[in-house]
Amino acid sequence: MNLLRKKAEDIHRPSIEQAQAEKLADLGTKLADIRQKKGLSLDEVVIMTRISRRLLNAIEIGNLKDLPEPIYTQGLLRQFADALGLRGVDFASDFPVGLQKVNESRNKVSEPFLQLRPIHLYLLYIFVVVCSVNGLSGLLNQTELQAEDGNNNQLKVELNSYARPR
Repeated sequence: MNLLRKKAEDIHRPSIEQAQAEKLADLGTKLADIRQKKGLSLDEVVIMTRISRRLLNAIEIGNLKDLPEPIYTQGLLRQFADALGLRGVDFASDFPVGLQKVNESRNKVSEPFLQLRPIHLYLLYIFVVVCSVNGLSGLLNQTELQAEDGNNNQLKVELNSYARPR
């Protein structure tokens, strides 16, 4: 029974876009009234805030379609309210931003199983250096042994030549 009630409540609950549009219309009307009471034109507020006239007009009439993302719109509301002498942070905090949690698994890029990382390159470099040193060491030892064998053979030949009677 509770499940049915919750679904019915969800149907009557306005969407975040509807809540933003309603709140923007309310806040925009308040800002327009305060601006007019202070005797400021929209162009003067443009100079004070450095917000384009199109955006300020969209805020005053509550046109959400002409405004950027909600978080930026909240910042514009804060600036507009500050320029009119209101506490902009408190004023803009009434505007629902509607932060939605981003599904991390959807945004994750699948990484290849075997991915080459810097540590792999360092290990490969060390392996190549060790193999090179080992190979050169073996080659030098082999030539030393051959040189020693050559000297021994030469000594044997010389000894044999002296040992043979003529």
